[in-house]
Amino acid sequence: MQLNSIGAGANGAIQNQQGAGLTIPVEGSGSFGDVLNNALNDVNQEQLNAAQKVEQFSEGKNMDVHDLMITVEKANIALDMAVQVRNQIVNAYQQIMQMQV
Repeated sequence: MQLNSIGAGANGAIQNQQGAGLTIPVEGSGSFGDVLNNALNDVNQEQLNAAQKVEQFSEGKNMDVHDLMITVEKANIALDMAVQVRNQIVNAYQQIMQMQV
């Protein structure tokens, strides 16, 4: 099993040295709200892309069915991930609110 080294990139994020898609924001690269907003915008864009391809397919335009299904599943997975992140944030908030000061 080969382990790749991870280092800080020029944009203030940790990136895999081989250029794989791993990007993790680090301190100073923006607020939590900004990171969350960007992630939700990405999820929204995936949903819009999937809806556009489904619309094109339903209009009878010539397109690859495999590409359509991959796009729809990527959008579905992105939405599921966003829901799970939301659930974890709500859970963390509830735990903080239950703490006694």
